[in-house]
Amino acid sequence: MSSLDQKQIILTIVQGADGKEWAAEKNGWSRDSTVPLCDWEGIMCNPVDKATVEAVELAQSDLSATIPEEYGQLTGLRGLMLRQNMIFGTIPNSVANLPNLEVIDLSLNKISGSLPVFKSTKLRTVLLFGNLLSGPIAPNVGEYGKNMIEYDIRENELTGTIPMGAAAFEGMENLNTLTLSQNNFSGFIPGSLGKLKEMEFLYLDKNNLVGPVPRDLLPSDSKLSEVWLHQNALSGTVPSAFSNLVFLIDLYIDGNKFTGTIPKDICKDEVNKDFFEGADDLVSLEDRDYCQSIACPVNTVSEEGVYPCEECGASSFYNPYLGQSGQCVDLSEKDILEIFFQATNGETWSIDGMNWMRDGVEDCDFIGITCDSFGQVTEIVLSNADLSGTIPPEIAFLEHLHILDLSDNKITGFLPSDLRFTPLDVLNIGGNKMRGIVPPKLCLDEGVNGNGKDGQYRCDRIACPVGMYSSTGRSSAGSEISCQNCYDEVQFLGSKYCDERFYLQSPSGKKTGLGLSGKMAITISTISLIVAIGVFIVMRRTRKERMVMDESEQVPMTDEMFNLEGSSFSEGNNMPPPADPLYAGTFPGTGDDSAGHSLPHAEELITKKEKSKKDKKKKSSKKKDKSSRKSHAKKLEAVNSEDKKEQNSANEVWLDVPKI
Repeated sequence: MSSLDQKQIILTIVQGADGKEWAAEKNGWSRDSTVPLCDWEGIMCNPVDKATVEAVELAQSDLSATIPEEYGQLTGLRGLMLRQNMIFGTIPNSVANLPNLEVIDLSLNKISGSLPVFKSTKLRTVLLFGNLLSGPIAPNVGEYGKNMIEYDIRENELTGTIPMGAAAFEGMENLNTLTLSQNNFSGFIPGSLGKLKEMEFLYLDKNNLVGPVPRDLLPSDSKLSEVWLHQNALSGTVPSAFSNLVFLIDLYIDGNKFTGTIPKDICKDEVNKDFFEGADDLVSLEDRDYCQSIACPVNTVSEEGVYPCEECGASSFYNPYLGQSGQCVDLSEKDILEIFFQATNGETWSIDGMNWMRDGVEDCDFIGITCDSFGQVTEIVLSNADLSGTIPPEIAFLEHLHILDLSDNKITGFLPSDLRFTPLDVLNIGGNKMRGIVPPKLCLDEGVNGNGKDGQYRCDRIACPVGMYSSTGRSSAGSEISCQNCYDEVQFLGSKYCDERFYLQSPSGKKTGLGLSGKMAITISTISLIVAIGVFIVMRRTRKERMVMDESEQVPMTDEMFNLEGSSFSEGNNMPPPADPLYAGTFPGTGDDSAGHSLPHAEELITKKEKSKKDKKKKSSKKKDKSSRKSHAKKLEAVNSEDKKEQNSANEVWLDVPKI
């Protein structure tokens, strides 16, 4: 590629009047400039041929532009650094496909669209944090990433689950730092991340992850030194396998749904030691409880869920969770219902004779509420009432709630695992717009929708997983109703339909026939098939060629192929349903296995890198970076567990099954 060609391509990032004004202040950056392209401000060329552009480094330069599609023609480009500008639009596929890219830093901009799969096998650093990227992580995100060292996509709007498989993050075998913080990821933490033997820094905080910390994440030969899991919805007990991490210095787990105690083997003075900095006058070395630097005990709270911890009094609700922030909770049932009313946008409900939160109306007289003879709330039935917003975890404080029916509304968000502490017999959330998965601990709550009565604990009895549906939004304890696979995949938990254009549903949730549009579609398809066969016969006779159709390619698709059962927890088998995107299969890597070529001046491309290992360790100090660790003034998510004994994790328990 000639310098002239490259000059034209480079200048495509100069866009509009603002771009021309920006370029006028830069050395070179003009079509008529006599300055050689390789001497332009922010342009680096190959030191051998002194012509091929290898890096564009324009970080913090007040540039306002989109990333040009034409930059995909710079096949020699090894570094693209546009951090902290006003870059908007999407990342072009042509740029993601650049074959020699080693460093891409587009962080702290306004880039939107999906997260691309970069196809350079030489890529070592991806920094895309602080943008507006949305959608899921591709299942083959690591297909070409064998040389990846740092992958940072925090503070975006990404959703879905963390992909597993050889082509996902497992393919980044040299990965040192993985940062997925502050997005909207849901589902489990993949235990396969423990296979990354070079990883030292793992940041998954401030998402919507559920379930236990997987055993495979914490192998004895792990190099992990910083693990940030705080502000999720993880459950179970804190695994003692954390004590296997001999390099561990930061372990943040507060703000989750962990129960039991912190295993003593983890509580060392070198773990989270910054919490006791400056505390010499308050507590002696002998009296320090190093477990509190990891998370406050159950039934206590603090400003950040860690030391110093304050015990909740007898008048407060019992808090069964470790590491809770805020204040001890003391709520009446009417207070809880008011929180529920606000969280689900009660002012917009469509209920005849609406009387919630009206002066002089007792909570037991609210429409949809049923109380027992003692005035305790036992039922909330508000189906098809235009509820929106989210289900607040405080609903679990209703100690006598047996029926919760919020079906056929517009509720979003995630299903709180706190509901496992209520004595529910019926939980119906079908027909809403909720995402994620059923929390595993809730799947193990015996009696909810008949769960466990036949020896099986199944998540689909709580709600059909994303990608499946039934007429009730869940499977029944018997065989009458089961969640079915969707041909047109639904995006919500507890869906009641797949595609109404083609199928009518019977009360049992079976496919009973085709709707009008379905019949029309089949009629059109049949006519098209007849015409195609006629054309085929004519062509066959005209050309007089023998054409043999391989019958093996004509196997019809049957309902049985897609009739997959939901999750079964019987006999300790904790596997999600086959349609769950968490377990959607693996995608073997097909990238170039050859090692990325590294030129002598490669490190020049990382002059604007956000942090080195040393910088990251400094950043991890909560004392120096409290703003990143404080909760957002939400009420304490705690429940009364008088009839449900807390789990003690001195002997490690990976799933603390609620005791009935």
